[in-house]
Amino acid sequence: MQQALPVRFTQVIEARRITPHMARITFGGDDLTDFTYDAPDLQAKLCFPRPGQAVPRLPAPAEDGDVMRWYQAYLAIPEPGRPWLRGHTIRAHHPRRTAIDIDFVLHDAAGPDATTAGGTAGGPAMRWARAAEPGDTLGMVGPSPVYARPLGASDWLLLAGDETALPSIGTLLESLPEGARAVAYIEVGDAAEEQRFETRGEVTVHWVHRNGPPAGHSDLLVETVAVGLPVSRPAPPQACPCRPLPSRPLRRPGRPAGTGRSTGSARCAPPPVWRDQDWRTAWSWHLRRAS
Repeated sequence: MQQALPVRFTQVIEARRITPHMARITFGGDDLTDFTYDAPDLQAKLCFPRPGQAVPRLPAPAEDGDVMRWYQAYLAIPEPGRPWLRGHTIRAHHPRRTAIDIDFVLHDAAGPDATTAGGTAGGPAMRWARAAEPGDTLGMVGPSPVYARPLGASDWLLLAGDETALPSIGTLLESLPEGARAVAYIEVGDAAEEQRFETRGEVTVHWVHRNGPPAGHSDLLVETVAVGLPVSRPAPPQACPCRPLPSRPLRRPGRPAGTGRSTGSARCAPPPVWRDQDWRTAWSWHLRRAS
């Protein structure tokens, strides 16, 4: 029997802005008593209630642990009452408080990324996060054990992404053991969006400021990584709807090529249940020098 995918209800303990466009919301409740944090960059589906619902309507997990059986039961809920599902990273786990942190990017309401096809400012996750108060309830599906993967051995770690990747990047940097080396290139709106990371690793963070263009509408991050990357080879083709960094070699004159593998830190080849997540910007490379 496969391991069941946890289906929980969790309540807001605290909601605060950690930067002008990033909200950090702390969740708690009895359903988090058995929550385990096995690896960084854990992904879960948050279930947002429809208008008029205090608590999102969710089917119970299948007794045999069949994820797709649960998802089919979810799809059977009439759409007007079916909660919205959005993928988010568990930013931190506080076992003594039986609590977790999840970060939400709050795009400008007037920007193109903050407007849905129906003309409403922001998607359901952003709208909910802007108004979240202690006591509000969300559903949570996961995290799935499929995504609890260790980083693996490497000489150093390269992380690159915009603010939508920041929660994933933060968990990865803060999980590094003493002596581990990492370089991160993080694109944000401006200097006010920069964050601090508590890590035992040897970490260099390059903040890339758009200073105007909205997220997802600039090549600044790609260009900056191309200039600063010490070694690389083309990333292999990916069978998922990710926005890759350039597949051309990013070698700098006089620097040796390295061998490497690329993986989407937002996880490649998502099953249909994850279709609503934007997979464009969260990428990482584990690079090993050529012998």
